[in-house]
This record gives sequence, C-alpha cells and structure tokens, in this order.
Amino acid sequence: MTDQTGLSLPKSYFLSVFCEGIFHGMYTTLFCSAMYLLLRRHRRKSKGITNTIMTILTVVMYCISTVHLALSVRMNLVALFTQKAADGGETLYDDQGSPLYFGQVAFEVINCVLGDSIVTWRTWILWGRDWRAIYFPCFLMVGSTVTGSVMVYQFSLSPPGQPNFSNNTTIWFSIFGGFSFLTNFYAVIVISLKTWLHRRKMKRVSVDVIVNGPRYYGALFLVIESGGIYCIAVILVIIFFVQSSNVVIILADMLAHLTGIYPTVIIVLVCLKLTQHDEMTRKEATLASMQFRGHPLATTTIQNEPMNPSKTYPLRPMKFNELGSHIEDSPAGGSSDDIDSEGLSRKESA
Repeated sequence: MTDQTGLSLPKSYFLSVFCEGIFHGMYTTLFCSAMYLLLRRHRRKSKGITNTIMTILTVVMYCISTVHLALSVRMNLVALFTQKAADGGETLYDDQGSPLYFGQVAFEVINCVLGDSIVTWRTWILWGRDWRAIYFPCFLMVGSTVTGSVMVYQFSLSPPGQPNFSNNTTIWFSIFGGFSFLTNFYAVIVISLKTWLHRRKMKRVSVDVIVNGPRYYGALFLVIESGGIYCIAVILVIIFFVQSSNVVIILADMLAHLTGIYPTVIIVLVCLKLTQHDEMTRKEATLASMQFRGHPLATTTIQNEPMNPSKTYPLRPMKFNELGSHIEDSPAGGSSDDIDSEGLSRKESA
C-alpha cells in the first residue's frame, strides 16, 4: 500500500525502525544519566519516597521503550525476510490483529500515560501541591487510559488485510491523542502562568538583577519541563494519521520513545535543580538573604513606586572582619561588632 507521498508500507516500517533505533540510543544515554542522579540522591536521603517512585517509573518506562523496539525489529524481520514484504502480498504490515502489531500500540499507550502523570506531578509541585491545579489533567489522564485501552482492543479485533487507517482505529486514536495533547498543553499553560506570576511578584519586591537571571536557559527549561515539544509531536502524529499517510508509522514509532525521553529529561532537571520550581526557590532565597535584620533591603523602600531600569538604588555596604567572613547583625537589631563606619573608626582610634 502506497500513500499520496509515494511511501510504501515496507519503506515506512524500515525507516521507522532506523529512526526508532536512533531515539532509543538517545534514550539509553539519558536513562543512564537519570539513574546515576537518582541513585546518588537516594544514598544521600534516608526518606526518599518521591525519589523511589521516580526511580521505578524511570526503569519501567525505559523497559517498555526497549520492548517496543524489540517488537518492532521482530515484526520487520518477519515481514521483510520471511514474508518477503518487498515483493508485495499480505504480511504482518497488513495484520493489525497480530500481537506484534497491537502489542507495540499497547506499550506506547502505557508509556504515554506514565509520561503524562510525571508532567502532571510537576504541575502539582510548581503550584505548591495544590490539588485543585491538577483536577483537570487527572480527568484527562483517565480519559487517555480508557480511550487508549479501547484503541488497543480495536486493533486486536482487526482482521488480516484490513487497512491500517480504518474508521474505528482512526477515531479512537484521534480521541486518545487529543486527551494526551490536552494534558500536556494544560501543563504548558499553567506552568507558564505560574512562572509569569512569580516573576511579576519578584519585580515588586526585588531589584532587576534578582528577577532576570538566565532568561534563555529558563525559557528552554520551561519548554522541556512543560511538555511543549511533546505537544507539537502529538499534533503532527494526529494530523498524519487522519490523512492516512504512511509517514505516521515513522512518527508514531519515534513518539513511542519520546514519551519516555521527555519525562526522563524532567527527572534529570529535577535532580540537577534546574526546574522552574528550583529557579523560583533560588530567587526567593536570594531575596531573603539580602534582607538583613536591622538593615532592610533598599528595594523595600520603593515597593509602592514603579521600577526604573535607568535609576540606581544603592544598598548599604557590608563589612567583613579581618578573617574575611561576613559580619551579620545581632538579633537586637544592632551589630554585635558595631559594623557601621563611624563605630569602626571609633574602635580603631581607641
């Protein structure tokens, strides 16, 4: 069967295995990095329930991705060399009811739901563990699980020779893809909103140097963490599937590994403390450390006036003792060593 692009089924499946192997190699490298970071964190923390769950999910998703690749290789070996798919005729490529065929779809659905759950978990963390923020994506994940199961069942009932893009499979695949897309698109929206609200809050109480930070890295991590790249991939797969193009076979097999790659990237970012949540925490900690007792941050006196980038706001000088360590204020509000310049000069004159 050849589609409007001139790509036949044997060619599309052969190219899909090639691309799938490349993505699985990338996934393997990322998986090893994630496991190293997770196991190192596990040794340092005695109570790491979340760390344990993330480790289990990482291993399960990688194993599912590996099994998917093995089934794909097996199906191509049988179709190309045993059944001579290049010469035409009915092969495994035309038998959606074969366990080698719908088994790949089943594993992809499982990985997709697990990946969506990790993105939803990050949304929950970023919104201060507020359950109200994830009611909608949890409903979407339930919908993904149900429609994905029905889709796999429809594939298993397909008789040999039925076209790959039948009405039943196309409908259920579109619904399943729509649920998965909405889950990740919701994460993109709410994580972006939380980041914007946090930056707006910090601009009211801090100087510009605290607010800005590494903008380009922050934008990149936001796209990765929120699943923006995955949303684009899902939309492309749905479009090509609805158009009955054999290109979807290549994209779908690549997506089978992408569903495991991008949650693993999130786990790596969490371990390296490079997520949006970590960035917000660092900024708030930096602001708090600058507000010394008895010496309020200069910006606290201008909270009710708009920030002027061209205007400078001088801070009180910090004094250091002769050993080079910073002298902090005493709890009573004054300095234990009288750190103002006049007091210091009186000590020296004495």
